[in-house]
Amino acid sequence: MNVILYIPTDVHKEDSHLQLVTALQQQLGDMIEVTHTASFKGAHPSLIHVFGCWNYAAAMMLFKANKAGIPTVYSPLGGLQPWILDKHKGDKEMKMLAYQKRMTSLASALHATNKLEYDNLVKLKWNKRLQMIENSAITNDISEEEMASKMLSLYQKVLDSNTYTLIDKETFRIIGNLLQAGVDKDSYRNKEVKADLLNRLQQLKEEDWRNIFLYASEEQIIDKIKNALNRLQFHAPSINLETIKRFPTSDHYISEKITIDPNDLEHSLCKAFETLYKEMKHKTAPLCHLSDLYELLRFTSYDEDKFAELINKSGMQNFASRVIAVLEECIGLTEGFMPISPLYDKETDKIKRDITKIRKL
Repeated sequence: MNVILYIPTDVHKEDSHLQLVTALQQQLGDMIEVTHTASFKGAHPSLIHVFGCWNYAAAMMLFKANKAGIPTVYSPLGGLQPWILDKHKGDKEMKMLAYQKRMTSLASALHATNKLEYDNLVKLKWNKRLQMIENSAITNDISEEEMASKMLSLYQKVLDSNTYTLIDKETFRIIGNLLQAGVDKDSYRNKEVKADLLNRLQQLKEEDWRNIFLYASEEQIIDKIKNALNRLQFHAPSINLETIKRFPTSDHYISEKITIDPNDLEHSLCKAFETLYKEMKHKTAPLCHLSDLYELLRFTSYDEDKFAELINKSGMQNFASRVIAVLEECIGLTEGFMPISPLYDKETDKIKRDITKIRKL
């Protein structure tokens, strides 16, 4: 874990805030970097913790992190209490209030330093991902060690709730390989291909497996991943997902498997692509629905020419061609099971990012 603590200079001048950040830096050691510059250019933090309210640079730091797909923790440090908000509701302050509301809502989690602040943040309803950790500089109820330990747990909770930010291109390639092996028992009969995958699996660390299993659980492919590991006879580390603390997800995925009517294969296969299109439009498409389409194209005996004609008439041909390109790149669908030609363009890349939720592909 590599965490940047960003605290503006004017906020850092207040003793209780200075002591809070200093204590975290001392207790958490090398994993922490403190900066007063609203930039992380050249750095590759796993998480950014922003401190302080009503500060344009702090807002920009959090916005930059969000755009880069880096999880954030935001500590308003009491700056969002009702009596302070009231002071910023004049005409001249409305723009800053809008910035403040946006950065609060975009944060991966909010940190409150006392019960009153916590209760008021709950009432504010700008962000439901809240946790209270008292500041050891202003209360004897918690030591510096306890405060740092609780903050570290919060950082881990945020990362475990945003595992898609921790999965790089190679890790996702492995996930795609396992997904294919989980739904297609013939995909790794080639000894050389199987040996290459097993070698890459052996290079993964326990933290990588943690991220893979958490991501697979969120995207409803965990059973397929475990099925693949059984087929490959590979023993991954045992990770109990039930014991891992995460914030509730805001995604409302459709859990039902995408299927087709065996009495009307071609029409219902077109409907399957339309279903995925609608889900992606409403951001309710889990990755498992992409693998459902892989299975339908791979294992259904349908009339490809009739499907091509129907998908063209439906106006969905470009979308279907892009999805087939994503199926090839992400899960390994081969040319022999493509009823229409794949289409590779910028929109294809967007579909890939949207359905995988991973920006680094």
